[in-house]
Amino acid sequence: MKRGEQGLTLVEVLATLVILSIISISIWSVFFQGYNYSKKAISKNSMIQEANLLITELTSIHQSSDKYVFESLDCKITVTVDDKLPSKVFEHQNLCYKTNISSITIFPKQNGGNLQLTITIYEKNNPRNEVSVSSKLYRIKGGVNYE
Repeated sequence: MKRGEQGLTLVEVLATLVILSIISISIWSVFFQGYNYSKKAISKNSMIQEANLLITELTSIHQSSDKYVFESLDCKITVTVDDKLPSKVFEHQNLCYKTNISSITIFPKQNGGNLQLTITIYEKNNPRNEVSVSSKLYRIKGGVNYE
């Protein structure tokens, strides 16, 4: 070998490639972990929003009806207020609804008008990704006296 030669040896090139590969794999895995976490957080937020909308609708039905039938079967919730009107069905193509009550006839004016309800929402393709929301359906009591 001549002393004036400059350049990289094969060992130096391979060592550089190994170090760059390790660094890029580490960065890549951190990126995908963050992406998966973000995707899961977005999914949970949308399930919580869905649960809040559902509870708002059920509270409205609870406050405005004297009697209704509540059923929670096959990933959907069905509320029948009147036999002559069509039932209100709550369902989603990607989500499944489950409650602590499977089927009951509710008389909101009786027993103080309150009903404790727990709704669990989970993804149909990933049942481990779920959200549970507990709420009390309430009935507004009496009117306000401004005298």
